[in-house]
Amino acid sequence: MNPISTTPSIIGSVASGLNTASLGAATSAAGAAANPVGAASAFTQSLTDAIGSLSGLQNTADAAASGVAMNNGLDIHQAMIAMEQASMGMRLAVQVRDKAVEAYQTLMNMQM
Repeated sequence: MNPISTTPSIIGSVASGLNTASLGAATSAAGAAANPVGAASAFTQSLTDAIGSLSGLQNTADAAASGVAMNNGLDIHQAMIAMEQASMGMRLAVQVRDKAVEAYQTLMNMQM
């Protein structure tokens, strides 16, 4: 089984999970007063799915690197692509985290 063949779908899943999380948060903000637990649960599930996809990217990169190291017929180019995809996914997750922390700090600094 080629671990590289599943990475484009995993990256798409991470991006769509993060996009769904932000879109879900924006659309559910109006209805949050009616059902705040449901909105928080949907957002939490979206983030959990995105983190799971990121974990899958990391596992794929690890498998590709070990496949090259053990000479299991995996091309070094495929391993490098898998590692770069995992790196890009991690950078995206860090940027999302930084924006969430920035938004939280902005809310905490507001005067009441």
